Amino acid sequence: MSTLNLNQYNWNRTMIAGHDGYSNPIHVGELVSALEGNQFSLEAAAATIRQQAKQIAELEAGLNHALARLNEKTAA
Repeated sequence: MSTLNLNQYNWNRTMIAGHDGYSNPIHVGELVSALEGNQFSLEAAAATIRQQAKQIAELEAGLNHALARLNEKTAA
């Protein structure tokens, strides 16, 4: 998974990037922090998904093995 290296840019974190729905200023630093938080969450979710996929593959292999043994016993 590619990640965005936000530290490679020289951000003017005090610059106003826009306003929220209540006309409060939103600074670049707040946006960068939000992006970093989202990126961290995505990386954690991806790691969880990879771990679950591994567990599923192991369970599937175990089920396939058990099914093969049952088929052998049924055929005998």
